[in-house]
Amino acid sequence: MTKRYRLTLRKTFENRVVRLLARYGRGPAWRLTTMGRRTGERRDVMITPVTIENVDYLVAPYGDVSWVLNLRATDRATLARGSTTSRVRAVEIHGEEAGRVLARYYHENRKYVAAYFDLAPEPTVTDFTSVAGSHPVFRVEHPL
Repeated sequence: MTKRYRLTLRKTFENRVVRLLARYGRGPAWRLTTMGRRTGERRDVMITPVTIENVDYLVAPYGDVSWVLNLRATDRATLARGSTTSRVRAVEIHGEEAGRVLARYYHENRKYVAAYFDLAPEPTVTDFTSVAGSHPVFRVEHPL
């Protein structure tokens, strides 16, 4: 059974450090800003995009979290890191393409996300394709 994401005191501290690093253009994280699907207010979350063949993807390792639901409601968002800010369109992908992206993301971030994936010890792209429904993937289209 996969682990469920819980915001602990330690994770809160780590998230603040990651947010600070991203503000100064350091580390792998970017700030993703979406519009709340119910409130219409700005919602920020730190995210680590994965790039494959010059295409950026956003992966939700913890499942259908708020930013995923917000992007599904309106496919527009902003990605920011350091002094770089881009308005983007995020298109949800499925099937083999999503499996390929999940495999890359998982291998690049295994230390942090492995517990949230229900996979064999040495997963194949087919394994990732089979769990893609539980871990939404979005292709980022620049610029808007």
